[in-house]
Amino acid sequence: SLIYADVSLFGKWMMLYLKEDWSSDDNGSDRVFKSGSLIYVDAQNFLDYSKAKGEGQDEDIAKAASKLSYHVLFEPTATTSYDGYSATKNYLILDILDDVKQHLKFYKLGEGGGPFVAVGGDEEGQLRAAHASGVDSKESDLFWLTCSSYTQPSTLYLADASKCSTEKSGDEYIVRELKALPHMY
Repeated sequence: SLIYADVSLFGKWMMLYLKEDWSSDDNGSDRVFKSGSLIYVDAQNFLDYSKAKGEGQDEDIAKAASKLSYHVLFEPTATTSYDGYSATKNYLILDILDDVKQHLKFYKLGEGGGPFVAVGGDEEGQLRAAHASGVDSKESDLFWLTCSSYTQPSTLYLADASKCSTEKSGDEYIVRELKALPHMY
């Protein structure tokens, strides 16, 4: 059956933002993935599994399913939701809302293109609007970050995802402020 999801690629990984629950009968695993989840899987293994399902040979389906390994980057709760992600050369920056407070979470591509590893981000949610966008996602880990809040005017920063760490909290990834609207208060 069909999967209702936004699909994108990052290296060898197929990223799937699910728009409805995805049953274990359809995804080839022993797990149901919730609507609103962001998961990823090796793209070639997923395509092989999809091809085997299309051809309908039970033995081929089972063999292809055994190679699938889904990884969950985000699963919604009663208070959290996924608001998108941005990519740099080696990092994913997830935008998560928790009770209307925004969290940026950073994940680094594993060794040799392996699974993503959480490397830090906002320890606590912030009442702000923020958007991250890779400067050149093929060549660097720099990204543009725009932030604004009730008391902070819209501000553009140059930031570096590689400066994010689990040992620090806050905005250690900001390299410098580039431009800001004037304060209104």
